[in-house]
Amino acid sequence: LKQLFGLNLICDSINMNIILSTGVIGPIIEELLYRGIVYGSMKTYMSDKIAFYLSVCVFAFSHVGDLFQIIFAFVVGLYLTAIYRKYNNIYLVMFFHILVNVSSILVSCYLI
Repeated sequence: LKQLFGLNLICDSINMNIILSTGVIGPIIEELLYRGIVYGSMKTYMSDKIAFYLSVCVFAFSHVGDLFQIIFAFVVGLYLTAIYRKYNNIYLVMFFHILVNVSSILVSCYLI
């Protein structure tokens, strides 16, 4: 695959491994952890509003890196948690998280 969504991406094994691990598997595990366990547990012990924002902060600060990455994860976490809160569907949130991560990987490959 040399053309993927209009981007010149050399799909060697390293890039495909990154797409699979960071783009697909990572979001599935993160959603089970941060929306399923962290947010789910927090809202049993505190108000939903506090659990919402606190779980988003935990999600954001777990994405260690530069300040941009933490801020980006915070904003994405707000949307993902809001979707989970509204629809109570972990698979829907996983789908959107995968979409965000794969898009970020493809854009990063294009910019680099």
